[in-house]
Amino acid sequence: SILKAASNLGRIVPNFLAEKLGPLNVLTPAAPITTVLALIWIRFHIVPGLIIFAVFYSFVLGGVVSLPPMVMASITPDVQNLGMVFVVTFIGPLIATPIGGAILADTNKVLGAQLLTACCLIVSAVLVTCVRFLRLDPNFHVRALALAVSC
Repeated sequence: SILKAASNLGRIVPNFLAEKLGPLNVLTPAAPITTVLALIWIRFHIVPGLIIFAVFYSFVLGGVVSLPPMVMASITPDVQNLGMVFVVTFIGPLIATPIGGAILADTNKVLGAQLLTACCLIVSAVLVTCVRFLRLDPNFHVRALALAVSC
């Protein structure tokens, strides 16, 4: 229940920020942060540390999960192509879960599944960052400054 609460908050707060800054501008830092947290996950071995880590991880991951549909809708000129984009998006979770389970069943250790998660997140962070720089918005700094001043 702690993880669900943090994930739900992580789905609301980044989307609120995405309205002000743009969805791609919020997803771009969220993806590398999630990647770093996934790599840090390998070092946690005691329950209290895992619980605290899981709250942070699920909060940031909530944004990474909920922002891609907004990003796709904002960068796709033809809304009819969104279905094809979502088909491609769901290939990763469809094949990564069984692969992670097979690694876990074969080694009886979570390290392999953790590394698979981290590697997949590294690839996604690089791709999101590439998309962000390909779609560079010159007004981003102006909007970010206006948001900072209004807070």
